[in-house]
Amino acid sequence: MSQDVIGSRSGFLCQYMSHHQDTLVAYVKHFAKVDGDVASARMTTIDSKSMTIEYVSSGRTEQTNIIFDPPIEVYDEVKPRLIAMREEALEGVGMVNRPVISVYQLPPLKFGALTSGLMLLLIYTTLAGEGSLGSQLRTLVGGPPTMKWIWGFTGLLHSAEGVYMSALCKRHKTGIRLGALWVLSTVSIGFPFLIQFRRIVQQERIASIRKTT
Repeated sequence: MSQDVIGSRSGFLCQYMSHHQDTLVAYVKHFAKVDGDVASARMTTIDSKSMTIEYVSSGRTEQTNIIFDPPIEVYDEVKPRLIAMREEALEGVGMVNRPVISVYQLPPLKFGALTSGLMLLLIYTTLAGEGSLGSQLRTLVGGPPTMKWIWGFTGLLHSAEGVYMSALCKRHKTGIRLGALWVLSTVSIGFPFLIQFRRIVQQERIASIRKTT
């Protein structure tokens, strides 16, 4: 008997879907016909025929199995099928696809501290005087040419993240002032603010499901 190509990658797919809480909640509400308030959900297994989702409803943890009709035949079909099911589920529960974001939140301390610490280390290593620890670090990594390359790469990366954040702010109608704050934070610190913004979007989507069902 041949191995289920989808089931063999179940762990990876479940981990990937853990970043899409809003989609999983929509699956549970629409395909499993769960009428109660679904606070959270996580995919526990998936194969070519179905996916199993564990969810919390009214304070109780329950489980549902959603059948793929027709079954998924090849691995490359997984993402398109899940996306199609997401669109059907979102439409079915009447959820707003693009919630308006009107808040600004700092990312978790562990992420913000990490990137802030790296930026401060980079600044210190660049500006430190001769004979200092920073000067030794600067020499260790290759001197001024390497430091210039690091600054160039960092600037390019943070600029790209800022452009992406700008697009997200436009999509979710943050307004100019709030959007500028998100963009400047992303350009300064980096990906932690992108992660936090996407987390807020997911929370708003889940809240939208709970209001409309």
